[in-house]
This record gives sequence, structure tokens and C-alpha cells, in this order.
Amino acid sequence: MKRLIVVTDFTKNKIGNDSSILLSKDRQKRAQKLKSEEEIHKFVSAERITMASLQKFFSVEKPQILGGAGEKPVIQNRQDISFSRSYASHLLALAMEDKGAIGVDAEVIKEADPWVMKYFFTDQEKEYVEHSVNPDFAFSLIWTRKESVIKCTGKGLHYRFHLLDTSPTQELLRGQKLFAHNDCVNGYAMNSYRIEDTVVSVCSEIDDEFPLLVQMR
Repeated sequence: MKRLIVVTDFTKNKIGNDSSILLSKDRQKRAQKLKSEEEIHKFVSAERITMASLQKFFSVEKPQILGGAGEKPVIQNRQDISFSRSYASHLLALAMEDKGAIGVDAEVIKEADPWVMKYFFTDQEKEYVEHSVNPDFAFSLIWTRKESVIKCTGKGLHYRFHLLDTSPTQELLRGQKLFAHNDCVNGYAMNSYRIEDTVVSVCSEIDDEFPLLVQMR
């Protein structure tokens, strides 16, 4: 089972500000290493929403997230559940999966960067952006798709971005979900969404639907 949860204004969200949802000591130490109060508040809000989501969608009682700075976070007693999240301005994207790895990336639509395209995009991806009606949107779409693969595989900077082709193979839809079916990228399933001025892409080992919940209160 997988879930894709997108929470707008997540730092003002009731769940994200619920002080009764306590972080583990690992995660408290992780928060303390952040540079600003704003970053700490975002992290703590995201942790609380993650724990509430584990309880609601995966029936995890009193969920606890473990893992300090530089460590991959895991869920105590439920290490079969993979989760990934990404902030984009006021929006939080949270992806969860209990049958394999998952990765998510969210980006506010920004101006296409020729330098990034030159060194990190494949020829097919460059062509997709350059021939798009909205190059800025297409650029942000490709970038989130690449990032979601990196997060899903866990390879980080060791993955050769310029050889990873995530070019969409389908026509864009008009709704929040951008493609009717998942694309296959190097054996992984992928789809993308547009929420307001933000693009969200998800990559998973399991090729099934990404149920989207836009808001949790």
C-alpha cells in the first residue's frame, strides 16, 4: 500500500503544531542541528504530520521515527515502511510505501536554468523542455522526477544525473495528476502532480496507483 500526502500551509497545520505528538530523542537532536527557527519549525511540523499519517493510514500505534543527522530515518518496529518527504515553500509532500522503496520531490515552478540542463539533463530531457509550451514548468517537472528517483534508490550524488532520463512518455492531463499512467524509469514507477504553483513527483519500486490526499487537518 502506498500513500501520497500533500499538505499546503503545513507549518500552520493543526496536526503539524500538535505538541502532544512527541519526537524521539534522535529526531529532537536532528532538529537542534538546523540553522534557523524557521527550519526547525518546518522539520518538527513535518515529523508530526508523518507520525500522524503512519497512525492513520498504516495503523501504526504510537509511531516513532528514529535516525539522527546524516542517518536514514526509520520507523521503530515498522522498518518495512519506507517514507520520503519534500518541502516546497509552504507545501509538504509526503510519500509512504509498505512494500518497497519510495521517493518524492516537490519544487515551486521556477525559471528553466540552462546551466543545469547542460550538465544534468539528457538530450531527450533538454528537447522536452525546449519544445514545451511552458519551458519553466517542464524544467521543474523534469527536475522533480530526477530527484524522486535519487531519493527512491538512495544513491544520492553517486547517481549520474546526466544519464538518467525521466522524460514523460504521455500527454499532460489538466488536473492535479499530470499523467494517466505511471511511467517506467530504470525499472521504477513514476508519476507527477501539480498542486497550485508546485510540481510534485513520486518514484516507487511498486507500479500501482499513488492515492493523493491533498490536505490533512
